[in-house]
Amino acid sequence: MGIPISGREFDGTDRERTRRVAVISRAFAERHWPDMSPLGEHIIVGADSLEIVGICDDVKQFGLDGPATADLYVPLRQMPASQAQFVAGRMYWVVATRDDALKVADPVRAAVHRLDKDVATSSIRPMPLVLAASVGTRRFNTNLIGIAGAASLLLALIGVYSVTSFSMTRRTREIGIRLTLGARPRQILATVLAAEWKPIALGLAAGALGGVMTGPVLGSVLFATSGVEPLVIGAAAVFLGVGALIASYLPARRALRTDPVAALRAQ
Repeated sequence: MGIPISGREFDGTDRERTRRVAVISRAFAERHWPDMSPLGEHIIVGADSLEIVGICDDVKQFGLDGPATADLYVPLRQMPASQAQFVAGRMYWVVATRDDALKVADPVRAAVHRLDKDVATSSIRPMPLVLAASVGTRRFNTNLIGIAGAASLLLALIGVYSVTSFSMTRRTREIGIRLTLGARPRQILATVLAAEWKPIALGLAAGALGGVMTGPVLGSVLFATSGVEPLVIGAAAVFLGVGALIASYLPARRALRTDPVAALRAQ
C-alpha cells in the first residue's frame, strides 16, 4: 500500500512458534510512548507478549473524512485460531499492478482456486473506486451544494439584468434628453453603471459576510478544509461582481442605442 514504516515489516520468519511481534501506528506510539521510540518494547495482549518491531504511518481505517486511529497489526499466523478464522472470513487482498487493475482479477481468482477451490473471491474493485465510495455521501452533498450555488448565481444574474433593464426602460426619456443636450454615451453609461454598482457592492459585502459565517457549517460537510477559505470567497465575489456588471451593462448599452428623438417622444 506504500505506507511508510520504520523498523521492519512482517516476514516469513514470523510464524506460529516464533516470538510474537507487532507493528503499531504512529498515533499508537505517540499515545503510549510520546518521548521515546517504542521499537523493542512489549505489549501484553491476553496471554501473549508482543514485541514491537515496526511503526507505520497512520491510516484512516473508516474513510478519508474520519480521524486516524491508533492501530495494532499482528501477523495472521500468530493470531489465536478463533480470531484468525474470523479475520480470514473477512479478508481483503491488495494486489499491486502496473496494468489495469481489473485485468488481474481473473488471474487472482485462478490462483486462489488452485490453492483452495472452496474459497470464493468477490468484491474485486480498483483502489480509486474504494476511495471514491468512502466519500460518496460527502461528494453527493457537495454536488448538491454546487448545483444550488449555480442556480443561485443564475437567478442573481437574471435578477440584476431584469431590474437594470426595467430601470433603463423608465429612464429612456431621461437618456434621450441627456443625449440631445450633448452628453456622451460613454458618460451616461458610466453614470448608470456607477448607480448600479452601489447595490451590487452592498450585496457582495453581505454575501462575503454570510460566507464567513456559514463556513464552519459547510466545513462539517467537507473534510480536509477549514470551512472558511478567503481565496475562494474572494474569487466568488470577483466572479459575481463581474457577472453583475455585465448584466447591468447589456440593458444600459441597448438603451443608449435608442434614437434620441424616439426617446423624447416616449411616454
